[in-house]
Amino acid sequence: KRYEPRQGDVVVGVIDLRLVETYKVNIGAPYMAILPALAFQNAHRKNKPELEAGDVVCARVVKADPDVEPELTCDEDDLGVLNEGYVFDVSLSHAHALINNDSLLAQLAKSVVFETGIGRNGTVWVKGDDTKSTLAVSRLIRE
Repeated sequence: KRYEPRQGDVVVGVIDLRLVETYKVNIGAPYMAILPALAFQNAHRKNKPELEAGDVVCARVVKADPDVEPELTCDEDDLGVLNEGYVFDVSLSHAHALINNDSLLAQLAKSVVFETGIGRNGTVWVKGDDTKSTLAVSRLIRE
């Protein structure tokens, strides 16, 4: 199924287009989401992030209406740009299961060091110590 944004959802998205004061972000919804350049923690006119197409962000949906583009924010500690790593999609139900029951991730963390970002939109970001561990963790999450 296609992701339908809801206010408060945490999503992982890919910057698709950079405009003057906003970014268009692909979150797997019917419309591209809007991420204002000033919607980052400690951002102001002279100090705002310089993101490019292809950059990955973890953001919260602040406005969601079925007829207009959703609006995102990255103004919390755990949100923002996700550097490096590997991005892939899983089913919405699998993403929700991973978010609600992190026992799989806890088991993996006992043997491999990694970071992960899982969005309600079914997009997952994984970064391990090296390429081999990143791919191994992503494969286990998908299975």
